Amino acid sequence: MIKICNIQNSMQIQEYMDLLQYYHIPCYVKESGSGEYLKITTGLSLYGTDFYVQEKDQKKAKQALDVMRQKWDLREMQAGWSDNEEEKMEVKIPWYKNRVVTARLILIVFLFIFVFVGVSGIFF
Repeated sequence: MIKICNIQNSMQIQEYMDLLQYYHIPCYVKESGSGEYLKITTGLSLYGTDFYVQEKDQKKAKQALDVMRQKWDLREMQAGWSDNEEEKMEVKIPWYKNRVVTARLILIVFLFIFVFVGVSGIFF
């Protein structure tokens, strides 16, 4: 078996496995270095995942993965993203669940009571 690539992204790992399976290329997937121990203890590997194929399928697998990498060009995908994507999304919540509105209403009620009691002279 020959190592053809190392992949860090778990989504790409599954896509590459599916792609190789689609082309009937048997592959062996193994965590790189001590990544298997890290994956067991922490749930993720810092070293990525290695893909191995048979020598006879190496050229076919590399061509298929190169086509997939062109489709998965991360720079193109991120070109339209902005860091404030979540901030731009507005979620409509009812007025009574909005903390600012609720605080203002409570303040208005207390001010109204204070002014009413002060004007009527009930406690003075």
